[in-house]
Amino acid sequence: GLDVLLERLWIHDVDNLGISVGVGPEPVEAIVRDSLIERTASAGIQVFGGLRVERCVVRDQQSNELSRGGAGIRALSEVTAEPPPQVEIHRSVFERNLGQGVVSIGVDLDVSGAVIRDTRPFESRYGDGIAIVGHSDGTRAEIRNSHVEGCQRVGFAAFGADIFVGDSTSECNAIDLNGEPLLGSAADPVPFAFHDLQGNACGCLSERWPCQLVSTGLGPPEP
Repeated sequence: GLDVLLERLWIHDVDNLGISVGVGPEPVEAIVRDSLIERTASAGIQVFGGLRVERCVVRDQQSNELSRGGAGIRALSEVTAEPPPQVEIHRSVFERNLGQGVVSIGVDLDVSGAVIRDTRPFESRYGDGIAIVGHSDGTRAEIRNSHVEGCQRVGFAAFGADIFVGDSTSECNAIDLNGEPLLGSAADPVPFAFHDLQGNACGCLSERWPCQLVSTGLGPPEP
C-alpha cells in the first residue's frame, strides 16, 4: 500500500536533499505531486523503493561543501527485490540539475511526458538526462513521449539494464543513447539492451540524424 503522499510543496534553498523517502533496507511506496523543488545541494528527491511523481518541477541544484551527489530524482533499492520496485514519472520537468536529471539504481523506471534538460556534471562527472543502473538482468526503463535536451554527457543511458524508448526526442545532448554492461562482483557482466518503440527523433537545432545506441565505456552513476 501507499506509505507517503506529498503534494503542493515548494522546497527551496536546502543544503541537503529536497525530499528523502525511506532510509532502507525496507522499500517504501510514495507519491509526490504538484510540487516545485529547487536549489537543493543534493538530490531533489531521493527514494528507497517505489515512487510516483506527477506534475513536478525539480531544478537548479547547487553544489557546495555539503553536497552528497546530484540528480533531480535518485531512486535506490538496497535489496535485490524480485520484482524490483518501480519509479513512475509523469508530466514533470527536470532542468539544470547536477549529475543526472533522473537516475534509478536497481529500480524499474516508467517515464511519460517528461522534460529533462541542461543536466550538468557533478564534481566533473556525469551530466546525464536519464540513467538506469541494473542490480540484476531484469531491471528496465520505459520512456515515452519525453524530451531530453542539452545534457553534457548523455541523454539516455543504460548500465546493465534494458531501456525502451518511444515517441521521445534527444536534442543537443553530447551522446543521444549510451549502453554499457554492468561490471560487478559476478563473473559475467550484466548486459544492456536498447528497444526502439518507434517515433523517436535525435538531432540538434535544424540538424537531424538517426537515433543510434553507442557504447563508449562510460561509468555508471554511484548510489
